[in-house]
Amino acid sequence: MSDFPAAHSMDTTWFAVDAEGHIGMFNSGEGGAVPKSNSQFMREYWTKRQDNWCLYELHDLFWQWSQQNENRVIDLEIPSHDILNQLRIDLPKSNCSQKTTKKKKSKIPQISRSPSWIDAGVISNPNSYIDWEMLYGCWLLILSGDETQTFDLLKHHCLKSADSRDYILHFSGEPALIFITYCPKTTLQKLFHQGLVQYAHPSSPYCRDLATALGLFSYIHDYSYPFPYECDGQPIHPLKLDNLPEKLQDILTWTWFDDIKFSESREIQPIEQMKCNTWGTSKRWMDTQGNEREGHPHDRS
Repeated sequence: MSDFPAAHSMDTTWFAVDAEGHIGMFNSGEGGAVPKSNSQFMREYWTKRQDNWCLYELHDLFWQWSQQNENRVIDLEIPSHDILNQLRIDLPKSNCSQKTTKKKKSKIPQISRSPSWIDAGVISNPNSYIDWEMLYGCWLLILSGDETQTFDLLKHHCLKSADSRDYILHFSGEPALIFITYCPKTTLQKLFHQGLVQYAHPSSPYCRDLATALGLFSYIHDYSYPFPYECDGQPIHPLKLDNLPEKLQDILTWTWFDDIKFSESREIQPIEQMKCNTWGTSKRWMDTQGNEREGHPHDRS
């Protein structure tokens, strides 16, 4: 059997580049077609024992990127307000803007009644409403102190392991906002105690909104039969291939849609564009016009 594997595993995540140099993330589910270039790439890197450069899911892409940067920090030219809006997270309410001649009692403004944002008072309260055991460890942090000191502390406490696949994303504008894939409660307490962080928001590591907020077009397939993928998220600020390190560009360009623009494509059937693997032995599939087809056209080329 010349291809490896012969059929893709269920629930495969793969990435592709479109004609405009934008990046798409595809979740195949059980039955979505997966380009054979994805399997060939995996085989190439497994064979050369470089599987650490394979992309299995969203965070692999940004982790690979972070390896090229000091302190594993990636600076993204995406305004922090747009990140919060796309994640449907409201800014914490603050009374800092109110003019007053009285002496401030606290450096930390009052947050709203919403339980989503955590401040220094909440994290130091042993009777906090938060079940820390149920959190993923990913956080959005609004910074209030020296950023260099903050990144140094995070690197020492959260990113110190060479095997750790964690990283930090730093967004532009105000508020000063970062995303970190792992930060334990003890480290958060240090950040608050030293006045480096003003608010913290727990975040889910795997969601469509996160992918699109970070600049990726998101496509999903929820069927056991190879229907077209459906776009379920378009970014406000699309990530461009040219923004990435050269080695990561090489990985992504194994699967390139020369004639497709993600910004104009609500559905994509990769079988129409390139050689693909499908689950099982059947070669039946549905095209983007709703027609059922037999046989993969590019397998004959």
